[in-house]
Amino acid sequence: MFFFSASEPAAPGAERITVSTSRGNFRLPLTAIDFVRADHVYVNFHLAERKRLVQRTSLAAIEEQLPADKFLRVRRSFIVNLDRIVYWTTDTIMIGEYRIPISRKRRKAVLAL
Repeated sequence: MFFFSASEPAAPGAERITVSTSRGNFRLPLTAIDFVRADHVYVNFHLAERKRLVQRTSLAAIEEQLPADKFLRVRRSFIVNLDRIVYWTTDTIMIGEYRIPISRKRRKAVLAL
């Protein structure tokens, strides 16, 4: 498990999200998030260098907190940071070494990028 330092400076004007874990609350810069994945009643924040934070909440609650111009829901269980996308096809997005499937329902939004 990764522990994000609240004292680590964010880029000027960077927005943050509060992530509550079993170990405490963390103020996470949005720029640090690669993608967010739902896993039953938990949400996994995947960060750089294969690090992650886990919070018990719904993906819909997280989606409301993230800016729509920087994050896109590409499947029922995935929200991706648009700045972290390496490449995409009609059914897959690559972020680093992670292959994220795109649902048919959300395919038009992804292909419009």
